[in-house]
Amino acid sequence: MTLQVDIPTLETERLILRAPQIGDGDLFAEFVKTERSRFVGGPNDDKRASSRAWGHLTGLWVLRGYSSLVWCLKDGTVIGHGGPWYPATWPEPEFGWCIWSDEFEGQGYATEAITALHDWTFDTLGLNTCVAYINPENTPSIRLAERIGGKIDRSACQPFDDEVVCIYRFEPGAA
Repeated sequence: MTLQVDIPTLETERLILRAPQIGDGDLFAEFVKTERSRFVGGPNDDKRASSRAWGHLTGLWVLRGYSSLVWCLKDGTVIGHGGPWYPATWPEPEFGWCIWSDEFEGQGYATEAITALHDWTFDTLGLNTCVAYINPENTPSIRLAERIGGKIDRSACQPFDDEVVCIYRFEPGAA
């Protein structure tokens, strides 16, 4: 029996946002080893832990019908991932995003990708709200959340027992 999961491919001016592939897990593991991953559970060089994290992210496509997409330049170069996802222990769906290398930072790729994913999340998935959980020290992500229409929601539930985060709320039409 083959399980069919309908994972879209979205295209922006400079990016292709596509389904995760098995080889992307190795690239993700390399990202998780770096300081860039400090706001998403890294750095960590434990291959089994990064494999489990990658499996969790990709498995949510089966469990929820949506999760992060892998972000590629038009030439196929993988630069990161992100999109709406909803881990079972979190209070509500979240927009998450990561650029995996400094080489691709500061060029507007995350804004471009999340803007497209914002529209897809609300127009196609039909979610009526989504949040971003952002460490208060992660100023690039805070700026991105504000740039695409996120508003601080102080009444939202904190998702983690050991870390207080800024919670930005997104709604249809705000990006």
